[in-house]
Amino acid sequence: MFPIQVLAIILWLGISICAIFHFKNTVMVWMVARVLFNAQIAVRYNSPGMSLVIAVDMTLILLYFLRRNKYKRIGLVRRDKFPLKSAFIFTFVSFVISSLFAIVPINVGLVATLKYFVSNFGILYVFFKCLDTKSDVVLYVKTALVIAVLITILGLYESIFKDNPWLDFVYLNSPQNESTRGRMFYVPPFVGEGLQTRLGLVRSYSFMGIHIAFGTVCVYLLYLFATLKNNKLLDLNGNLLNAVILLLLSGVVASNSKTPILGVLVLLFAFYSFKQLFQPKVILPLLLVFAIIIVFVPSITMSFMSLFDSNLAEEAGGSTVEGRQKQFEVALRLFGMNPLFGNGVGSIGVMKTIGANGAILGAESSFMQILPERGLLGIVAYMVTYWGLFMYGKKYLPRKLCIYYLLSLGVMEFVTGILDMPVWIGVYFCVIRMFQFKRNMLCENFKL
Repeated sequence: MFPIQVLAIILWLGISICAIFHFKNTVMVWMVARVLFNAQIAVRYNSPGMSLVIAVDMTLILLYFLRRNKYKRIGLVRRDKFPLKSAFIFTFVSFVISSLFAIVPINVGLVATLKYFVSNFGILYVFFKCLDTKSDVVLYVKTALVIAVLITILGLYESIFKDNPWLDFVYLNSPQNESTRGRMFYVPPFVGEGLQTRLGLVRSYSFMGIHIAFGTVCVYLLYLFATLKNNKLLDLNGNLLNAVILLLLSGVVASNSKTPILGVLVLLFAFYSFKQLFQPKVILPLLLVFAIIIVFVPSITMSFMSLFDSNLAEEAGGSTVEGRQKQFEVALRLFGMNPLFGNGVGSIGVMKTIGANGAILGAESSFMQILPERGLLGIVAYMVTYWGLFMYGKKYLPRKLCIYYLLSLGVMEFVTGILDMPVWIGVYFCVIRMFQFKRNMLCENFKL
């Protein structure tokens, strides 16, 4: 048994024991801390593999449904209606119907479906039911604060020293073979030819399996702490909030990915109107930041410009406009095989090994991932999820906080693929809960 597997099993058992005695607290901590454990940290590597995240999610869901009557009786969980019920139904139907037309073995589709619903809708349902009192919210925010510091410090260390001690340990103490391909893309500098760079800057992974995941998590947490700062929802030190926000912005830069940069640019409008952005107190600091980036970190500017300059993108070793066009061409061709219901979950992995379909590569867009596998019904289910989140959020949040966060996520998923739902929706639910308290006067000022 591999050392990382032993560690994962110990963590799984430890978290399970904590959940038995302190269920809500465990759920609150876990929903943020799960970003520390990428898919290479697993309790089982043989097929069907099971990562630590999925193992803990399954355990928490089982504990909740086995003991929910007791939890309800003692007032441990809230009775509000789960806002993603319609999205769950639509998504479940799309998975089931697409499986009827699947070109992959049914067991492959079943395993993928089980993992998807457990680690997305299942754990989100449990989290929503447990996010009840002010102490639940405070614990979630405290955990998010600690996690934000941990992931950004490690990401910055990796960017500066061009090494990641934690992922070195994970890589060297877990299996590296065909069955684990794609779980984690990090390769230690002393194993390969140095860390992956783009335009001279390291692409930091922090604790995650890929640099994009690190950058996007920084965007989610940035939304949480910027909302706290602007709306004074918690009695939290302003200098501490400023420091965390600065760290998270540094994390976006250290990830060296275009996706979170686009996310941050859209997210700006959640906190500033077009008119406010051009006021001196806002525009001058922004111009100063941009000037510092251009002078001291020119690779970030070049990375962003590579979105529009094919030659620069090719030189940088990233995706080009032509490359993305080819990906979409393949995705649309596969989608045309069964436009209504798709070719089944997991079918892209099979079909891209055939002929010219390999040009789809990692299907780096939510639409490229959904259309070939679940067809138009899958896209409808995807849009229903966003619509359900919008309709729930607009009841309690200022409209721009709702619209621009979801738009930021939609843009990032369109350019890179489906992101970690429990993390970004968990942040959204927490922000909504704080505004519910504020509106309904359910509690006094939170204190950390």
